[in-house]
Amino acid sequence: MRRILITGGAGFVGSCLSEKLIQDPENYVVIVDDLSTGELIKLPKLPKTNWRFIKCNVNDYRDIAAIMQSFPFDYVFHYAAVVGVYMTYME
Repeated sequence: MRRILITGGAGFVGSCLSEKLIQDPENYVVIVDDLSTGELIKLPKLPKTNWRFIKCNVNDYRDIAAIMQSFPFDYVFHYAAVVGVYMTYME
């Protein structure tokens, strides 16, 4: 069984990827998101036989390190990001 981590998994891209990956029963997908911009409603609707959700801030070393040590991941898809761009204008 392939173990796969998707950070930002409750966002648009991460949720689409997780939905596709869990269709293969040979994949076990761990979805991580802090829900600052992601939404629980975007998590897969399929039964939790080969996936799980963990609320976690990937910028918190202790949180993400515990997850990385708990699962021997074969693949990591990193889609967690702080959304938005701050611009300053010069006059």
